[in-house]
Amino acid sequence: MNEIEHNKNILSMLYGDDAYDQMNQFYELEEKANSGRLQYLTQTVAYWEQVRAEMEASGETSGEAWEKVVQAQKDAQEELNAALEEAIQTIIDKY
Repeated sequence: MNEIEHNKNILSMLYGDDAYDQMNQFYELEEKANSGRLQYLTQTVAYWEQVRAEMEASGETSGEAWEKVVQAQKDAQEELNAALEEAIQTIIDKY
């Protein structure tokens, strides 16, 4: 749990549904953080796709380096997918 979510939970425990403005501020912070994270992860996935394509074009499709690139691309895609689900959940929670 990150600091924003922790503070949001504390606020909710203390004030319940009466803290609309404060909760909205936390949701906006979460959305901004999610947006930056999604942008970064999208760029990371694109980077590993490019590296993989360059290796494929040069015929380097085996060996330790290839396996590391394939795994890095897979990991980056999985992280992006999870971050997207979290971002969607933040929007759902907000409304």
